[in-house]
Amino acid sequence: MPNVITSSGLQLNATYSVEEFQSIPGLILESWGPSTRNADYNKALDVLLERLQAAGFLSISVNIISRDLVRAFPDFSDRAIKIDGEEILLLEAGHTEELRTAIGAQQARLKVNPDSKGGNRTKRILLHSSLISPQDWIQISTGSFNSAQLLKQLQEPTADNAELEVRATALIRSMLEVPPGRAKPASTTATSTVYARDPAVKAWVLQRADGCCELCDCSAPFLREDGLPYLEVHHVKPLAEGGSDRISNTIALCPNCHRRMHHGQSKLDLREEAVRKIPRLLQESSS
Repeated sequence: MPNVITSSGLQLNATYSVEEFQSIPGLILESWGPSTRNADYNKALDVLLERLQAAGFLSISVNIISRDLVRAFPDFSDRAIKIDGEEILLLEAGHTEELRTAIGAQQARLKVNPDSKGGNRTKRILLHSSLISPQDWIQISTGSFNSAQLLKQLQEPTADNAELEVRATALIRSMLEVPPGRAKPASTTATSTVYARDPAVKAWVLQRADGCCELCDCSAPFLREDGLPYLEVHHVKPLAEGGSDRISNTIALCPNCHRRMHHGQSKLDLREEAVRKIPRLLQESSS
C-alpha cells in the first residue's frame, strides 16, 4: 500500500488505499499497530484534513471500517463518526487538528464491547465525500491535488438538487467571475422534469445578495449550520417556461418572498417588481 506524503516529500509511516467500501468510494486510512505499524496515523490524518480544507472542500464524512467493528455493527451508519450529532464534519480553517482530535475521541467510544476498558485501537477509517473522485483522493494523499480542477468540477451543471446545494455552497467561498450560465439548461425526465442547474450561478447570486433578500431588502432570517446566511435562489421566469439559468434570470430571496413569488396572488406583479428593481434582470426580460 502507498504511504501518505507530507508537503516536504516525506513518506509518513501511514498507509492508505483508494477504493469502495460497502459501495461507498473514498480513501481508507489503515489502522496503527501492532508495534510501529502505521505509527504516523495521526500525522497522516492531520495532513489529509489540512489538504482537504486548503483545497476548498467544506466538509467530509468519516466511517470506521475495522473488521471487528464491521462485524459488530454491519449497518454503515452505525459506524459513522458524528460530531455534535452530525455525520457531515465541517473543515474549518485552522481547526483541522481539533477535528482530528474529535474524530479520535469518537473512535475511542465506538467499541465491540462497550463495557471494556480503554479506547478503541482499531482505527481503520474511510474518508468520503460526493465531491471527491478516486483520482482526487490519490492526489490529495500525495500533495499534488489541483484546486483549479476542483473549481471546474464544482461548476458542472447538475439536475440533483442536493448536489446543486453542495456545489454552490463550496463555490460561495471562492472568488467568482460572472458565470455565463446556460440559455437552455439540459433537462432529464424522471417522475417529473428537472433541470441541470449551474452551481456557479447560484453561488454568484448568493454572493451578490450578501445576506439580504433582493426583493424586500430584509436580512436572511437565520444562519445556516455552516454559518452562511439562509437565502433561496429563484428563477424569475421559470425554467419550465423557457427561462434561462443565468444571473439575468436569477435572484436571492428570503423564504417568505420566495413563497410569494410561487404562490402569491400578485406573483406576476412581484416578477415585474423584481425586474424593475434589479438591473441585471432587464437583459433577460428584454430578450
